[in-house]
Amino acid sequence: MKLYDEQDATLKDQAALPAGDGTAPEISVFLPVYNEEPNLRPLHLKMDEALRALGRTAEIIYVDDGSTDGSLTVLKELARLDRRVRIVALRRNYGQTPAMAAGIDAAKGQVLIPMDADLQNDPADIARLLEKLDEGYDVVSGWRKNRQDNLITRKIPSMIANRLISWIGGVPLHDYGCSLKAYRRESLQDVHLYGEMHRFIPIYASWAGARVAEIPVEHYARTMGKSKYGLSRTLKVVFDLMTIKFMASYQTKPIYVFGTFGMLAFLISLVAAIWAVIKKIEGISFILTPLPTIAVVMFAVGVQFLLMGLLAEMLVRTYHESQSKPIYAVRERIGFDEDPANQIPEKLSVTQQRRQARTRLNEIDPALEREFRALVDQWRRETMMMSSTSDIVANFAYHQIVGMGEKAIPLILRELQESGGHWFWALRAITRTNPVKPEDRGNLRKMAQEWLEWGRRRGYV
Repeated sequence: MKLYDEQDATLKDQAALPAGDGTAPEISVFLPVYNEEPNLRPLHLKMDEALRALGRTAEIIYVDDGSTDGSLTVLKELARLDRRVRIVALRRNYGQTPAMAAGIDAAKGQVLIPMDADLQNDPADIARLLEKLDEGYDVVSGWRKNRQDNLITRKIPSMIANRLISWIGGVPLHDYGCSLKAYRRESLQDVHLYGEMHRFIPIYASWAGARVAEIPVEHYARTMGKSKYGLSRTLKVVFDLMTIKFMASYQTKPIYVFGTFGMLAFLISLVAAIWAVIKKIEGISFILTPLPTIAVVMFAVGVQFLLMGLLAEMLVRTYHESQSKPIYAVRERIGFDEDPANQIPEKLSVTQQRRQARTRLNEIDPALEREFRALVDQWRRETMMMSSTSDIVANFAYHQIVGMGEKAIPLILRELQESGGHWFWALRAITRTNPVKPEDRGNLRKMAQEWLEWGRRRGYV
């Protein structure tokens, strides 16, 4: 009880710390938390001592991964007593990788440092990670050289897995499973985590051109709480390894994989067919040998592999082109900014184009909108009793609206959204396109819906 009293007194001193000037902190430490109630207070004390010794601005982000004990209550108390503390409370237990991703998304620091909340990592090692980072590296990984875990269930499987990961990923590290690492923010900019892939972040960063280093860090035996790791993760790591190997070698050329298996299937089919013919010549009926069946089945399998490869190629191109994602990573550009003629024109993604369209919609000239409203009222009055489409589109006010050009599109779509009417013809005249399906012509409601969908795809409404 005395220990907790001393901790409370120390934490209350945090209330006197300055809140900061709103600028991004130099360091963001984020910790996934799942049922670690007894460890949180002593861990935060150690974290406070380590960060105070650094003399740098910092934030501490605790990601509560759906804890069922009193972890969240303790975290809220820490946040009340320490202005550096941020809390991200997930709705349920998603696992360590999603919790890591939530911490990365919430972090604002220039350097991001993840670590476990089980007191097995030592926050004092943060200083050594930063020193190594300052030598010019982008990622510094911790190595639990004197690991305090069970030899059979933890250390031996981990050693095998680390060697396998290093061989496949091409980044030789002794300890991929150590959560204590330091990343420059830019090295995580394009990293997206799935499955159990948080341990492979150094590999992803290395593929993007990051410089990776490793240093030994302290590791302590768990004294409180229950471990969430076990042999059950081994199979998941194997599957994730297969994924990263495929992504590393064939992400932009999947046809090489599927095509190779397809050609192999065709080869087996050809050999089986030739063998079956030879057997037939020798007097053995096709019915008495499985070779014809093998030939047909393997030929069909080969066709399927080729079609899957072509489909994968289409998906890869859609993935890169729809988001303007390059298939390369640039460390720096020299000699471009000084001369505007040398700058590469910016290619906007579909999302960016829609955002710009919405911006244009919000920046409509009030005078233009007043003129449009006046013409709308005139058109309605003069065409109220008209039933002929030719008479409606021959109206003077209609031609004035069409004469506004593209600037009138968001106004027309907004009018269509609010009141309906014969606005399809004005849109068609301005855009020279007609998204209305032939079978829906004459159905006013259906035509309005299709034009509005056309406008939404382009960000006008």
